[in-house]
Amino acid sequence: MKTIRSTFICSFASALLWLWHASLLAAPGVLEIHVINVQQGASSLIIGPDGTTLLIDAGFPGKGTARVVPYLQSIAIQPAKGLDYMLLSHRHTDHYGGLPEVLSAGYDVKKGIWDNGSPTLDTNYQPFLAKGGQTTAGMSEGGVLQMPLGHVIDLGDGATATCVAVKGTVINHGAVQRGSKRKRSVRRHADQVWRV
Repeated sequence: MKTIRSTFICSFASALLWLWHASLLAAPGVLEIHVINVQQGASSLIIGPDGTTLLIDAGFPGKGTARVVPYLQSIAIQPAKGLDYMLLSHRHTDHYGGLPEVLSAGYDVKKGIWDNGSPTLDTNYQPFLAKGGQTTAGMSEGGVLQMPLGHVIDLGDGATATCVAVKGTVINHGAVQRGSKRKRSVRRHADQVWRV
């Protein structure tokens, strides 16, 4: 019995020493990019190495409640914690529809809330503007702001997210000119593009 106890104590001490050593070798933080399944449309969550959160889009109406909020909660991002940043990539219903639902679920946005500033506006978009303006970021900035070209969000430990295209204008390139089918496609999809 004494031999079994000594072996157990030695094994336990070795395991603790190994865990302590492994923790010293661990990376300081990782950049996480989560693609949230909202079926049609888009929703992505970026979590920086320091825990900074950036939610981009939330799918059609109903998907914020049915998909995005449960996903956030499943990875321990509760409403009380809130989000650091929220971004609407462009004003299509399959991207903005669920964002007001995330905000209605109690998620505050603390540091910045933006959209691409396109002139497209419909009545379905109004709840995002209204709810977004009530967040900490919205109240301090005067509402949902247009994302400026070249804006950089610090995600911690040297990681950043940079807005490289807004409304057809690409950073260090200028406006994508109309012309060939390929250029029209790039222009159409350059409402807002990010480099992470």
